[in-house]
Amino acid sequence: MGYREVVKSYMVDKAKELELYMKANHPWQNRTGKAEEGLTAKVSSSFKGYSTTIELKHGVYYGVYLEYAMEKRFAIIEPTIRLKGPEIVSDLEGKIGKFAKVKKV
Repeated sequence: MGYREVVKSYMVDKAKELELYMKANHPWQNRTGKAEEGLTAKVSSSFKGYSTTIELKHGVYYGVYLEYAMEKRFAIIEPTIRLKGPEIVSDLEGKIGKFAKVKKV
């Protein structure tokens, strides 16, 4: 298994975890359940697998208001990135480092 496959597999696992985290930890009170249901984390690759990303998003039109209105009190996407992002980057550095000798500056 090459490093691209390892990275993609790891990212798919992390996307599932991030989605579950957002659904379990959003700060708003569910009224219809639509906003919670619409929270997703999807993995996409581009440029022949050299770039892999996890995209976190809302599936409801008012998700932008939850994220940015009312002094961001109901935001979940940015707080999730700030909390979980450094761990994901660190883990990826370790996984990729096994495939290549990377000299840190």
